[in-house]
Amino acid sequence: MPTQSVRNIVDASGITKCLFALRLLSWLAVGVIVYFCKPALAPVLFATLLAILLSPLTDWLERRHFPRIIAAILIVGTLIGSFAIVVDMAWNPTLKWIEDAPSILQKVEQKIRPLQRVLARIDSVTVRATSLTSTHTTPDLVIADASSREEGIVRMGAIRLAFINIVTVILLTIFLLIAGAKTLLSVESALIRKGYQCHYLHNIASVRAELSRYFATLASINVGLGCVTSLVLTLWGLPNPWLWGIMAAVLNFIPYIGPLVSLLVITVVSLVSFEGYVTAIGVAASFLGITTIEGQLVQPLLVGYRLNLNPIMLFLGIWLSGWFWGIVGVVLITPILIALKEVSNHQKKDSVVKAALMDRMLEA
Repeated sequence: MPTQSVRNIVDASGITKCLFALRLLSWLAVGVIVYFCKPALAPVLFATLLAILLSPLTDWLERRHFPRIIAAILIVGTLIGSFAIVVDMAWNPTLKWIEDAPSILQKVEQKIRPLQRVLARIDSVTVRATSLTSTHTTPDLVIADASSREEGIVRMGAIRLAFINIVTVILLTIFLLIAGAKTLLSVESALIRKGYQCHYLHNIASVRAELSRYFATLASINVGLGCVTSLVLTLWGLPNPWLWGIMAAVLNFIPYIGPLVSLLVITVVSLVSFEGYVTAIGVAASFLGITTIEGQLVQPLLVGYRLNLNPIMLFLGIWLSGWFWGIVGVVLITPILIALKEVSNHQKKDSVVKAALMDRMLEA
């Protein structure tokens, strides 16, 4: 009997290891698929996110006796129109700043020249150290053949791909708003008739409610952040203050990275717009103070305790998604993590996902 029990323990241990290996291989396969299927998956995920966020408004219009197809088209059309107005307002100033980029870089170089001297001394010491152990090699002759025709073809291909993705997102969002819920209801009913216990609609409803509340609150906060930023930069006399306010409001949807990029851009603009360093430092410090108040006081009070996401997992998610999918992954990772946390909260037993995503600092 003892021998039989030991054999059973060994068999159970082997089965556990095999299951772990299969799960690990499955996650690796999913990672490979996600990495290489970005062109196909990104528009679908964006459309799904938009449909989840806009579905409460669509339901509200339907309860006001609007046909659902009319409500979906009206909401998506209003969103596109609002986006077009913002882009039109920011288009000409943005192009001007891009055209002036060479002169801006020269001014920035002049302003940071003292720092460059220190870095040059460090670099010269490094070069001398490496020259003692390196041999002289003749650089290969590189012939630069800049073909304007090839550049035009590449540019047209990128524009065509962007147009296709935008049209795909718009159409798929409308279709999901019109028939997404009915399709899920049909699938869930069919699975229940076959004996499966499904809670797709319940989970999706909770995810939709959580994401809608989160983004509605965050959008209100970001609009306020953009207005305050524009007002403060106007008082400092910075050119195009409302442009930087729009930039700060949009980038603030991306945790950590967005405010950092906004601070960097506003600091550079301040350096090239004002003489000396005092005013530029004052502008940067003012924006840093605004984002600190928003990030440490306003957002935790209105969003943080409801969001309850582990900041470590959020930061790692942003880093990994940026490595996998670039800016698309950085934008999508926060709603994906919120959805995963909300689904895990409705599971009967504790899961690894729930334990990893919950912010234990809020429970202390």
